[in-house]
Amino acid sequence: MIRINRLRLEIQTTLPQREIFGFDIPFGNGLNIIAGENTKGKSTIGTSIYYALGMEELLGAKNEKALGKALKNEFETSIPGSEIVEIRQIMYSTIFIELSNEKNEIVTLRRAINSGNKDQNGSDVGTKRIFVFNSSFEKMTESSPRTLFLRNENNNSDEHGFYFWLAKYIGIELPEVTNTSKA
Repeated sequence: MIRINRLRLEIQTTLPQREIFGFDIPFGNGLNIIAGENTKGKSTIGTSIYYALGMEELLGAKNEKALGKALKNEFETSIPGSEIVEIRQIMYSTIFIELSNEKNEIVTLRRAINSGNKDQNGSDVGTKRIFVFNSSFEKMTESSPRTLFLRNENNNSDEHGFYFWLAKYIGIELPEVTNTSKA
């Protein structure tokens, strides 16, 4: 069993403003309904949950490529009381998800969406790992994170793989695959 307690997105824009945008959503026990008008972020919340849990391939893409440009490159804001629209360039963006399990162990996962660190192919290298804090979001600074890897071989069986950790955290045993050849 896994329970989502909180989902938080932090987007830092570039100069000259260098403002922080995003959302911070607490989840209650039981069913949580996300409602709103069109283009108000409902899909972004769902996509962010998949991404924070390393499951963005279910959306049809790997790493940050599964997310819209408004979370990784740029987004538009309007000036209050005006019809002027500004385009904000993103310097960094990060998703946090606070979870609890059946043992009531609380953890917070932190994953970069745009870390500002690209490889020679233009892929963001910061998106291939998740930092696990053994605390609530408020107490994250009090604990040292554990770094777990995504998109590596043996991700499900290596103790440094995120899916290995997640299965252990939620108390399920992954099936052992004996033949991994593609033939």
